[in-house]
Amino acid sequence: MSQDAVLQVIQKALMDTDFRDQLLNEPASALEGFELTDQESQALGSIKKEAFDAFTTEVEQRVSKSGMSSASLMFQAPPYVPCTPFDDRMLDTLLGGGLRRS
Repeated sequence: MSQDAVLQVIQKALMDTDFRDQLLNEPASALEGFELTDQESQALGSIKKEAFDAFTTEVEQRVSKSGMSSASLMFQAPPYVPCTPFDDRMLDTLLGGGLRRS
């Protein structure tokens, strides 16, 4: 699994509302250029708006408790740094269990 690419997509969707809308409405187009497996593309493409909204709320709560800005926790500029305020449980919930780590 190219977990870095999955994290890049999620981080970009958290920080870029236009990209988030594209991911939720036109996932194939949004995922172009990311080095994802078919399974990863399918899992990311099946994210529902409600699930992403809940995920975003949980991330924002974690960031708020940390006292840091979301931008400094997430990344400064592409390429995105996999330094995330979310964990495997949150990712599994967001992706509906669509990615299993071996």
